[in-house]
Amino acid sequence: MPDSPRLTVDQAGGATVVRLIDERMVGDEAIHEVRDQLYALVGPSTRLVLDLGAVRGYSSEFLGNLLGLNRRLIAAGGSLRLCELGPELRDAIGILHLDRIFVISPTVEAALADA
Repeated sequence: MPDSPRLTVDQAGGATVVRLIDERMVGDEAIHEVRDQLYALVGPSTRLVLDLGAVRGYSSEFLGNLLGLNRRLIAAGGSLRLCELGPELRDAIGILHLDRIFVISPTVEAALADA
């Protein structure tokens, strides 16, 4: 999948590394576009590392889409690693206990080592 204005896609260490570029994951257009692009990456045994370092604003729908992505990857025999989370996003994930569901790494490199 080619890069888009909202994300970039690279291959590294046997995994697909996706970096979100758009700072605000709010509003139907941004959320649905990113969701569709991420879901299109899911295939058998896909190892996906999602760099969320640029994300400063997000909605509950965005977090729900991450849960849906995680479910799809697991069903396909793949895995999802989140990394580079800012403090607010990390706090929200912790408050919602999503850190029990997601594997979170501090950096892309650490996520690749875990993936």
